[in-house]
Amino acid sequence: MAVTSISPLVLSGAYEPSVASLFRALSAGCNAFFWEPRYRNLTAFLRAAKERGEEPLVIAGTYHATERAIRADVEAALRRLRRDALDVLLVFWVRSAARLEGEVPRVLEQLKREGLVRAVGFSTHDRALAESMLRDPYDVLMIRHSAAHPGAEESLFARAHDAGFGVLGF
Repeated sequence: MAVTSISPLVLSGAYEPSVASLFRALSAGCNAFFWEPRYRNLTAFLRAAKERGEEPLVIAGTYHATERAIRADVEAALRRLRRDALDVLLVFWVRSAARLEGEVPRVLEQLKREGLVRAVGFSTHDRALAESMLRDPYDVLMIRHSAAHPGAEESLFARAHDAGFGVLGF
């Protein structure tokens, strides 16, 4: 994946922040937004931003594990957001390596080749699993990390950096 400058803060559409507040965040330098289909205000903001000639980075995902379902999620997101590509597509809620095998890596690579997604990754709470999956075809991982859930700084962040992985903390 080509390195893109991403703001240190990614805003989520959860809890329906107002469209105006999302534009304020964009004008203050936040250029990346975490989108799910139920986020109505973020959907409206992303559409309006595009109409203004701005195209903030979009991180979206799928809970599915079959080619048909993953592709359907991507195509639905692109239609709703009126975009040609998603910047990051995550496989959500990964709890075992098996979730990232089979059809999943193959369809993710295919979506990247087709230009429908620019980077692919996964989200997990399991740091050991995240470290074990720092390999192709994945570009990004999203890991739980906070004052209440420390530990990723002990080895995961350094290993992800050395492997050329982007890291999103939640």
